[in-house]
Amino acid sequence: MNDRLVAILWIVLSSLLGVVGQAVAKLGVAKLGLGSSPRAADLARMITSPLLWGGGALLVAATVLWFYALSKIEFTVAMPISCLLMLVFSVAAGVLCFGETVPPWRGAGLLLALVAVVLISGSEAWRLPR
Repeated sequence: MNDRLVAILWIVLSSLLGVVGQAVAKLGVAKLGLGSSPRAADLARMITSPLLWGGGALLVAATVLWFYALSKIEFTVAMPISCLLMLVFSVAAGVLCFGETVPPWRGAGLLLALVAVVLISGSEAWRLPR
């Protein structure tokens, strides 16, 4: 398989794991019911939270995959693709995990982000190997 295509697959997986890790962490802090200002007792509860540890582990895995992808593809291609995927995955996580709604203007924003990524990363980034 082409190195560029493999790198894009790593970026997809890295972005997905990153958003899932953040969503798990959000579930963890919501379960803790933290106050509006930091307290030592809250820090102790966060340090022992399995959900926060799980979210952190997913974020570490996402970072490792990201580093691998960066070794195979240009940064100016990788970063816009990752940002777009994180936007799309975070909106999906908001809807699926937290019951959030997506107003039409947010959908339009995602579409504009897609156009921006295609323009920024260049047409060669989207060519598949023959």
